[in-house]
Amino acid sequence: MPRLQVNDAQFSFFDGRTVQLPNIDESFDKILLIKGAIGSGKTLLLKAIAGVITPNSGVVEVNAEPYFLHSQSEFNFVTSAVGTELDFIGVNREPFAEYVDRDVSEFSGGQLKRLSVMIALEAASGVLLLDEPLDMLDDVESERMADYIVNASNRTPMIIATHSDSFDEYADNIIVIGRQTTPSLRATPPRRGTEELLLVADKLFVHNTAEISLNLHRGEIVCLYGGNGSGKSLFVRTVAGIGRLEYRGGYEWHVDRAKRGICLQFPEHLIYQGTVAEEIADTAGSANVDRVLSILDWHDRRNSSPFALSDGEKRKMYIISMLTKSEACIFDEPFAGLDSATANFIIDNFIEARDSGKAILYTANRRQDSLYADTTIVIADSIRNPE
Repeated sequence: MPRLQVNDAQFSFFDGRTVQLPNIDESFDKILLIKGAIGSGKTLLLKAIAGVITPNSGVVEVNAEPYFLHSQSEFNFVTSAVGTELDFIGVNREPFAEYVDRDVSEFSGGQLKRLSVMIALEAASGVLLLDEPLDMLDDVESERMADYIVNASNRTPMIIATHSDSFDEYADNIIVIGRQTTPSLRATPPRRGTEELLLVADKLFVHNTAEISLNLHRGEIVCLYGGNGSGKSLFVRTVAGIGRLEYRGGYEWHVDRAKRGICLQFPEHLIYQGTVAEEIADTAGSANVDRVLSILDWHDRRNSSPFALSDGEKRKMYIISMLTKSEACIFDEPFAGLDSATANFIIDNFIEARDSGKAILYTANRRQDSLYADTTIVIADSIRNPE
């Protein structure tokens, strides 16, 4: 039976910050759950178990061969082709016959998440370490994947770090790191925007996806809601002018480019400055640094390295910075991987920005996340109800 032991494990970062993990001594048969708010150290613990990072003092170990799966699926692929990747890690191609001839870049975020989890379940021979395995999946795929993971735990023991409650009843034990808050997520009181149009999309069709039409008014929150692979991110990239995607139909902005903001999935990949203040200045402008720090309540982190933040904290910083700077903002899956307290924090700031006359367009693949908008545009035929 696998046994996880954490004893006086402390980690020091180059900005002087230290993190002390709680002592743990747990044996488990199938699933050990790690829960906690963003920045509490869940991913840090998984990386330490996997040997990706080493504590400056103390011990983190498990008495089985660990296999770590990153929450951001693209980091789990060493090669660019699925078939080559399967060969590289020694996994049988047969269960993945429909994917072997495809390139990793062809998949949407949710599709790649599903594929990476399925490959990991085949590849792991000891203990599988899953970091937010349901992140980026729509409602139907999330339910299916949860069932798939629970069934697989009968043959492969797992340590799962997640905000989701999907595994609670199946876990041998649940370990909470730090202070866990689970406020209920709240819907946004609808509000009609002004008559001023900032973005118009008319039957925009990108790369074999559905036609999408929408209007974004000043003082309005609009959600583009669709399942995995429905074309939400392609739509966002097209209207943002990112890449050279072929499309038909049209779109037109009625606000200057300098006043638009775009936040793609995993904006934490864009971070490169030396301090939190410099990173905020790079996104929101130097004049807005103190305001963003105040909203985040991060004045004590001004000179900290942004790379010492958790992925969720990086995303939170980037979203607030973009929201502070821009009159029209587009966010691709802004609530993915966030705990309920952080999601409510983002919602509150969306509402405040909307009420000040800004316009927000965001994408979502889960019904709950679509409830925060004044107007929801559903991509045709992409939403399925869980069985």
